[in-house]
Amino acid sequence: MKFPGFLGPSVPARSPAINSQRTVNLYLEVDQQNGKAPLSMYGMPGLTALASLPTQPVRALYVAQGRNFAVAGNTLFELSADWTPTARGTIGTSTGPVQIVDNGIQLGIFDYQFGWVYDLGTAVFSQITAEGFPNGTGAAGYIDGFIVAVFPGSEKFGVSTIKDIRGWDALDFASAEGLPDNLVGCIVVQRIVYLLGTDSMESWSNTGGADFPLSRIEGSFVETGCAAPATIVKIDNGFCFLGNDKRGTVAVYKVSGPSSLAPISNAAIATEFSNYTLRDAQAFGFNFAGHTFYVITFPTDKRTWVYDFNSQAWTEWLYFKDGAFQRHRANCFAVMNGKLIVGDWENGKLYELDEDAYTDDGQAIRALRATTITSFDERYFTTSCLQVVMEQGVGTQTGQGADPKIMLRVSDDGGVTWKNERTAPIGKVGKYANRSLFWRLGIARNRMYEVSITDPVKRVFVGAQLS
Repeated sequence: MKFPGFLGPSVPARSPAINSQRTVNLYLEVDQQNGKAPLSMYGMPGLTALASLPTQPVRALYVAQGRNFAVAGNTLFELSADWTPTARGTIGTSTGPVQIVDNGIQLGIFDYQFGWVYDLGTAVFSQITAEGFPNGTGAAGYIDGFIVAVFPGSEKFGVSTIKDIRGWDALDFASAEGLPDNLVGCIVVQRIVYLLGTDSMESWSNTGGADFPLSRIEGSFVETGCAAPATIVKIDNGFCFLGNDKRGTVAVYKVSGPSSLAPISNAAIATEFSNYTLRDAQAFGFNFAGHTFYVITFPTDKRTWVYDFNSQAWTEWLYFKDGAFQRHRANCFAVMNGKLIVGDWENGKLYELDEDAYTDDGQAIRALRATTITSFDERYFTTSCLQVVMEQGVGTQTGQGADPKIMLRVSDDGGVTWKNERTAPIGKVGKYANRSLFWRLGIARNRMYEVSITDPVKRVFVGAQLS
């Protein structure tokens, strides 16, 4: 019979007796073209190293006027077409998130302590020393020639001189006063400025005022705040962020317009995230293989989660080393030279997200799926055979992966303990009619099946059959 719970998202339920599904380093593909299976799973892209910057870690990537930039450690680099880095300036910090914005003439680099400017034409690099600049900000956006930035620890936000990020008039500021909470972040989407506080959010637009160019959009106030400013990420024509409120809610939200806010995290994900350290969370978004992903990492807890807007599913994206999972290597993202580029959170490496790479820069990627709990009204049942239906014959010509295997463990207590691991072939190169079968799996009342792959081969799960 078909195994309906074989494919699915990660569901970290509060009790393993109810649900403890996991999907790691895989994403769900919903087929709307009448294919063999309405749902399948593909491997997340691997990492192919392109360059290693002289300083580390890679804190930000940015493209302005067709030119590629990276902040690694305390240095701003410009990257050539062959990824050769040229240092353009030094900032005041060496770790933590960095935001870069541009006005078409200059780059503004904000590191949550200071602000810096790189002139794209003259190559002059300098610190922002204007009296009206909000030192400590890491949240900024561009609108109509202005850079908007919040004053940390206050309700205030200000704007730069038009087309000059070095210029900040101490009188060019306003306050977000819907609630008496401090602003922590801002983002500009479709010429709307969204101001996010610890407990609220409101929207402003450019109305061309003589004293201050921005005005509040009436009816845009929302009593939901931002838990981590580095999670505010533009997605399509909106943005996502990790939010919380005074009622204790923790959720990831998608904002599609002023006052148009909806959670994309379910109860299980919200509960999981509430157990993490939130303040240092950071995120980025990217498009891959027709999917739009929002990637959020919790550095303190060493976990990376991915939301796929196409399947509306949460999965885990993790680096596998020394027999254990840890946060993914990707720390920041940009499309550069036609490639999907990420920077490493720990060293100075730049990688391409590569669908044809089946390792993370030579390190094995463990793709894993732990299924729903199979139960028949608490009656004992026998599993004679589990067939994992997947793309077969994907072995490599030589070396690791020439005779690739899929591994299986079963648990009869909701994933608390697992029986000994078994293996089955995926198929040597060209063996397309191979079948991945696991026989004589015994008797159980409640059973989970966990399959995984570490061989560097293509991973495509179509489904499973139980008999």
